[in-house]
Amino acid sequence: MGKVHSKIGKIKSSPTRKRSYVDECINKRKYYASYVFPLDDDEIDRLTVQHYIFQNIWDSNFSSPIDNVLKNGAKVLDVGCGPGVWALEMADKYRNSSFTGVDIIANFPQTIKPENTNFIVGDVKKLPFEDNTF
Repeated sequence: MGKVHSKIGKIKSSPTRKRSYVDECINKRKYYASYVFPLDDDEIDRLTVQHYIFQNIWDSNFSSPIDNVLKNGAKVLDVGCGPGVWALEMADKYRNSSFTGVDIIANFPQTIKPENTNFIVGDVKKLPFEDNTF
């Protein structure tokens, strides 16, 4: 059986940034210290494929009995939204509801999105919303 080797570079952290950023940690893929997966196009693709796999397995974007609530209008928070695929699909289907996606990385669309969708960069440990906003 062969050996598996990976090149591990030095972990660099910038004191001027709010979050600790790790440069070229494993095979030149960038990581945040507080997030275990890489921050690149390959990871965005993986998250998108994962979304469609789950959607196919469940035959839906959710399993809760909230269809009528969403049709009538609700404020929905997608914590850890990644590339925002779920929020975008939900916003397109439920025009009376508003969807806000939050992630530590801005891997979501900045400009092309439904009007009832908003994305922000934020940390789940310190969400920038008042209690009971959603």
